[in-house]
Amino acid sequence: MKPLRWWSDTDRFKFCTLYLIAVFACIFSFSAAGQTLPKLVLIVVVDQLRGDYIDRMKHRFGDGGFRYLLDNGLNYSNAHFRHGSTFTATGHATIVTGGNAPEHGIIGNTWYDPVRRKPIYAVADPGHKIVGESGEFLVGASPRNLLSSTIGDELVTASRGKSRIFSVSGKDRSAITLAGFLGKAYWYSMKSGHYVTSDYYHNNLPRWMSSWNAKDIAKVRKIFDWVLSKKRASYMFEGRDDRPEESDYFGLGRAFPHRMKDVDQSSFYQVLLATPEGDQVTLDFVKELLSSEKLGQRGYTDMLAVGFSSTDLIGHMFGPDSLEVEDNLLRLDRTLSQLFSAIEESVGLDSTLIVLTADHGVGEIPTIRAKTGQLAGVIDTENILKKVNAWGRKKSSALQDVGLALLSSNLYLDSSLLLESGWTTEKAEDFLAAKLIDIDGIARVYTRHDLEAGRLPRDVISARVARSFHPVRSGNLLLVPESGYNFVTPGIVVPASHGTPYNTDTYVPLLFTGPEIQSAAIHRRVGPEDIAPTLAAYLGIKAPDGSIGEVLKEVLSGH
Repeated sequence: MKPLRWWSDTDRFKFCTLYLIAVFACIFSFSAAGQTLPKLVLIVVVDQLRGDYIDRMKHRFGDGGFRYLLDNGLNYSNAHFRHGSTFTATGHATIVTGGNAPEHGIIGNTWYDPVRRKPIYAVADPGHKIVGESGEFLVGASPRNLLSSTIGDELVTASRGKSRIFSVSGKDRSAITLAGFLGKAYWYSMKSGHYVTSDYYHNNLPRWMSSWNAKDIAKVRKIFDWVLSKKRASYMFEGRDDRPEESDYFGLGRAFPHRMKDVDQSSFYQVLLATPEGDQVTLDFVKELLSSEKLGQRGYTDMLAVGFSSTDLIGHMFGPDSLEVEDNLLRLDRTLSQLFSAIEESVGLDSTLIVLTADHGVGEIPTIRAKTGQLAGVIDTENILKKVNAWGRKKSSALQDVGLALLSSNLYLDSSLLLESGWTTEKAEDFLAAKLIDIDGIARVYTRHDLEAGRLPRDVISARVARSFHPVRSGNLLLVPESGYNFVTPGIVVPASHGTPYNTDTYVPLLFTGPEIQSAAIHRRVGPEDIAPTLAAYLGIKAPDGSIGEVLKEVLSGH
């Protein structure tokens, strides 16, 4: 037998080095299939892109946008959010966490803090000032209200900080939720037309960002006329223009052509986001970001989230079945094509995993729906609050203004007044629920104590409401309007809306394409909650802390 040979220090160093390389390769790779990671993960969220839009328009799309995704990947055609709080901030939080309000805490764009007696904006943070813009009206911003890690956070953690996450959107609440805690978020300023951030991410703007802002990409669009991109006769909604139910948004007008020179110039940058050019400005910024930050070109998987916001504002102002929405979808298709071309040039589409979805759907303008004989209407939130306070005063002289706020379908009560009156919170909730259900347009009222105890009817709507409830941030009563009804706030003109647990608001597209993903149409019920755990499985990393979704097996079938 040959004597044992002890390793030298050099041998041990070589072994340890190779061993560590192998370990990290196993941790941060597709170990099961021997696949290398994609260079870039691209998450595209189109605000208010209802799930049926793509199917009804697909025969009119070009080759490089939606058709690229449909022809080269998976189309989950029956995707619905599991929650009923179909608001922008909530939907974006769900997409990247894989959870709903009980897990990520974002119950709406705004909720109410009954202790501090003030509304809370989903991404507001006075401790982190806006960078890139100044003004006393500006409130700082950060992801501090998010209660779960995101898929981007998990990617950065798994790569030991080597992967980078960037998020860009027309709205702050979209960009910040998509970026999570460890990414960088940038969003469009409706004051200046520039892109801004907060000192949570940067103390000063990156040099490339300052240079981009100096070009005033949005300002040059003051001479823009939004005209139809095709012959009017080719549109399915050619006759749905200049309808009295639509909004003349700051002078944008209700009929084509929409001329930017006619709008209230003090609101120009806000109005621009309500046209297809708003998404073009976002695209231009994204292209600069891709080039300057060299995403996907450093040997580690990077993630880019892009939120296109114009579809939402256009849908709100003109309604889902309008000529404006139809033309915008054609233009959005070209915007996506340009985005994918930029990805191809900088990273390569064959090295990019792409997910496209939306944060919520939208319902028809109630007055237009009512003309068809369907149930429809609006519910004045201020009027509800007045009724609640009047009922409280009749019940007890101590209950002056017991109703504090009605935000994101949540009605908040003053617990201190209830305590003084000797009326228990549970009895107050039951009493008011019985009154509220008689208001025209209110379909259901859920009390906090029933939601906490799980005493709910076993139906889809109740399940979605339960997935919208947070034990700390939600109100005492959760109100659900009848299908076709919208909550409205006096002074805020939004003809078409969302925010309900009905299919028209929960229905969104869900498309995947990337390395080893086969083309197929999948019709079973899935949800955006499944995006984060599926990406985690694809990347070989841990799912976010609040993830309750399921892994979509078709995305992994090639691995």
